[in-house]
Amino acid sequence: MSRTRNGASDVADEKPVFDYTHYSRGEQKAMTRLQLRLQRVLAQANESGDLNDDQFDAKLDELDSMTEELESFVCRFLVSVPRSWLVPEAPENIDWQQPGAFNWLQAHRLPELQEMAVDARRPESVSGN
Repeated sequence: MSRTRNGASDVADEKPVFDYTHYSRGEQKAMTRLQLRLQRVLAQANESGDLNDDQFDAKLDELDSMTEELESFVCRFLVSVPRSWLVPEAPENIDWQQPGAFNWLQAHRLPELQEMAVDARRPESVSGN
């Protein structure tokens, strides 16, 4: 079966495919900084008892923005996602380079996809999975 950046595979036991062959040290540093910032915002949101509603909403907006930034980063290296990982109403051709494509992913698959994205960045995996 061929895989393209614009499609989902249709075999249920397949896994998402990433290609980090062009993943640079600069991108690695930027990703690390983003992950640390995200952890800090999550910790602040968890300790939000002293925030009024506007402050809390602002913190959630910041969290949403950082999540979108993280998805955008991952999308640059995501080649394909199995069709079985998507909600039934997902379109046939999804451009995985677009962060909005994650909206078609079944919610329970996101943590696994994130873990696989990290694993795929390991040096022994950077040949494309």
